[in-house]
Amino acid sequence: MKQNKDKEIRDLKWEIYDLGDDVGDWKFYTCFFGMMVGVITFLLIFSFVDWVGLEQELQSCQDKVPVWTLKFECSDANVPWLVMETNENFSDYKKYQNRLRFIEENKNCEVIE
Repeated sequence: MKQNKDKEIRDLKWEIYDLGDDVGDWKFYTCFFGMMVGVITFLLIFSFVDWVGLEQELQSCQDKVPVWTLKFECSDANVPWLVMETNENFSDYKKYQNRLRFIEENKNCEVIE
């Protein structure tokens, strides 16, 4: 009889222990989920701040790079009254020269600036 009661007590202890594991798992997953939400929030905020800083740095670099602007207008040979005006910016002087030469050689195009 005593052995049966001891066995029942042991079984009851194991049931309580198993319930404790379930509660522990629940706490673990809750903490893990909370940490993941915090990490993702931190990364989003950090990437936004980094993006703003990168935009400012890019703008300061663009201010230092020389830009050549080519403004021209072209008309179609078949429709002479249709004139298209275009602005192109070049940071490479050779590309600017090549485009300028191409426009000057074209009969239907005229450089404005």
